[in-house]
Amino acid sequence: MPTISAYIGIDVAKATLDVGSTERLLFTLTNTSQGHQELIRHLRGFPVERIVLESTGIYGVELVRALILAGLPVSVVQPTCARHFAQSLNRRAKTDAIDAVVLARFAEATKPRLYALPPANLTRLRALSDRRDQVVEDRVREQNRLEACLDPAIAKDLKASIKRLEKAEDKLDRDIAVVIAADPVLKARSDLLQEEPGVALKTAAILLAHLPELGQVNRQQIGSLGGVVPYDRSSGTSDRQRHIFGGRERVRRALYMASLTACRGNGPIAKAYQSLLARGKLKKVALIACARKLLIRLNSILAQADKTAAREPVMS
Repeated sequence: MPTISAYIGIDVAKATLDVGSTERLLFTLTNTSQGHQELIRHLRGFPVERIVLESTGIYGVELVRALILAGLPVSVVQPTCARHFAQSLNRRAKTDAIDAVVLARFAEATKPRLYALPPANLTRLRALSDRRDQVVEDRVREQNRLEACLDPAIAKDLKASIKRLEKAEDKLDRDIAVVIAADPVLKARSDLLQEEPGVALKTAAILLAHLPELGQVNRQQIGSLGGVVPYDRSSGTSDRQRHIFGGRERVRRALYMASLTACRGNGPIAKAYQSLLARGKLKKVALIACARKLLIRLNSILAQADKTAAREPVMS
């Protein structure tokens, strides 16, 4: 077996795992529980500083879990970050073997933060939230089909489908509420979030499920994670309009919808929105700015609550 370097990159496919060091491809294993355990046996006993995988959906979930439970240091990074890094190395070709080596070199150069397994209740909440999104998307598609349908029999079938999806959506809403209510920490955080005008249970659930860093990082970091930070695009005499990009798309959508309500009923947010419009900002630009302001306020609220809880004496 080849010598293991301190930084390991793993390119995850549906059936295989390509494992590389900063210098070369080390070996290829099957993406199965048996392959995961074999990989762990290879890596144990070596001074592994970081193992890096891309966040590419479901195929790496069980592997990440197995590595972390084995006590190995794992980082999960965005594919675009790794690809841009590969381009900076003038690596134009893209194969699983090359990607594994690039990930190892990316780990060595950037030292990405370690990944921690979310609690089971948070995993459940995210699964319910994701499923609700899928059901809502299906319902909207069926409603659009109904509007364009001229056949009475098909229209009847579409109405039945819409009714079924509405029931499924209602059940998921109840399940989400039950999961939050059953966990004292989640419930306390959800209640705090909902005290802010514009944030209801659905938005709170999305933020808790998809943005667990809320209240634990600074305002710049939370804005970036939420995907509501406009980045400069200036160079020399060129001063182009700033645009948002990156971050967690589901969080950004939830914040945008919440800001629509907050701009009407939330004092500081509504005041900021009107001020931006008076300065000539486009409505969508003003709404994104208010979404960022709302996110920063929510981050501050949870951070303050965590500090207060830490100062409270533990009752024996």
